[in-house]
Amino acid sequence: MKNLHTIRLLDTHAGGDVSRIVTGGIDALPGATVRQQMEYLRDDADGLRRLLLEEPYGIPEMSVDLLVPATDPEAVAGYIIMEVMGYPIYSGSNTLCTATAVLETGIVPKQEGIQRFKLEAPAGLVQIEARVHNGVVESVTCEGLPSYIDTYRDTIQVPGIGEVTYSVAYSGGFYALVDAEALGFKLVRDEEQA
Repeated sequence: MKNLHTIRLLDTHAGGDVSRIVTGGIDALPGATVRQQMEYLRDDADGLRRLLLEEPYGIPEMSVDLLVPATDPEAVAGYIIMEVMGYPIYSGSNTLCTATAVLETGIVPKQEGIQRFKLEAPAGLVQIEARVHNGVVESVTCEGLPSYIDTYRDTIQVPGIGEVTYSVAYSGGFYALVDAEALGFKLVRDEEQA
């Protein structure tokens, strides 16, 4: 008989984004910080992400948040985000799901009323505010990490399109922003391609 290994999971969602929270069953990861632990998974141990996001155990449309011990004394827990595209250092919806999971599982004991605590993402500390009523987590908000414009109104030549003006913003990841109308799009369903 094969050796069995049990991983404890809790499925959550925030605004339709589905996150599977790993609450136990994973050995301690090497690394002095949550970011170093994320880099270890990304560079040397990507099998867990693939196992939990690919069939038969997962689907690419979801994400996985691995709870780890916090390395910053201000945080109650750390978490590593795993998605089909890799390991983002921050995500608002993943943070909301992780905060709810640590409360609902008792990892962080619930307190009636407004409860504040910090989680440690690979990008840094995130302030959480949860509202608990009659022992139920009713709402969770987070103060996201600072966002900023990295590149403002630069241009690039795109084959088949021509010159495109773009900006790049950071908000947990880098995102290119373009003016859809300037490219001839109205962003309606009829323009959608399969």
